[in-house]
Amino acid sequence: MENKKTKALGMFIVLAAAIIWGSTGVAGEYLINQRGLDSAWITTYRTTFGGLVMLIILSFKMKGELFKVWKNKKDAIQMVIFGLFGVGMNLYFYMLAVQHTNAPTATTLQYLSPTMIVIYTAIRNRKFPSVKEIIAVICALAGVFAISTHGNLHSLAITTTGLIIGLFAAFFLAFYSVYPKHLLSTYGSVYTFAWGQFVAGILMNIIRCPIWKFTMPATGALDTPLILVLAYQLIFGTMISYCIYLVGVTMIGPSRAGMLSSIEPVATAVLAAVLLATPLVFMDYVGVILITICILVLAIPSKAKPEAAPAPQTTDT
Repeated sequence: MENKKTKALGMFIVLAAAIIWGSTGVAGEYLINQRGLDSAWITTYRTTFGGLVMLIILSFKMKGELFKVWKNKKDAIQMVIFGLFGVGMNLYFYMLAVQHTNAPTATTLQYLSPTMIVIYTAIRNRKFPSVKEIIAVICALAGVFAISTHGNLHSLAITTTGLIIGLFAAFFLAFYSVYPKHLLSTYGSVYTFAWGQFVAGILMNIIRCPIWKFTMPATGALDTPLILVLAYQLIFGTMISYCIYLVGVTMIGPSRAGMLSSIEPVATAVLAAVLLATPLVFMDYVGVILITICILVLAIPSKAKPEAAPAPQTTDT
């Protein structure tokens, strides 16, 4: 009985994390497309303060070991690469995709990352994909076709720029999932994620958009709704969702957690339609469903392989 309660609670927690991730995409659409904030500034804000707060919390638990990754030159270089490309570019291109399309489209396009990982793995290992993986790739391509063309072969329903940016977001999410294996096994997921965020924030401050270059929203003053949404993105989207996801994984396992977290594109579509009245047509929902099926198919564990270590596939790393 206790085991069933634990599994039920774990499933609820993972679903909550996925819905929060979906809602932060909607929050991003509100900040960028309705309030006129810069997508680069939002990326800098979330990574700088999200990473800093998580590192401060970790400092109380790790005491003198907080900076241990920087004592190893090879690991330090890997952390910089992971922070810049796995965390920073992932979030930046996602926010940019929201700016050029909308939250549901950007989230769905970014969830092509598992398909990219399948293709990369097949090429690297020189091994033809399994039937399961082929089905997933077909669903993913059909989903992109539905979203980008709405079924019309002669025109795009979204801008070419938006489509390309969304694919870049998917690529960097795939990189986020594949690259830091050594860092995760050596330092753990929370430590790696916290430093990855903070490194991304530092680099975004230097090379793209400093945190102090905040411009007043196009709609006017820095009012209460804007402050609340910014706080929500940081506290819930960047920190709480990730932490509770890991708790849920310990209760139900990474495979089941991965399957449940695939509700994120659906949550984004529903929340965007309800809260922001984002215009979506039938083919948009078809695309969301097809790519969600792709994720679910890939999340089904193979009998011959043990479950992998948890690494949440989220747009809001």
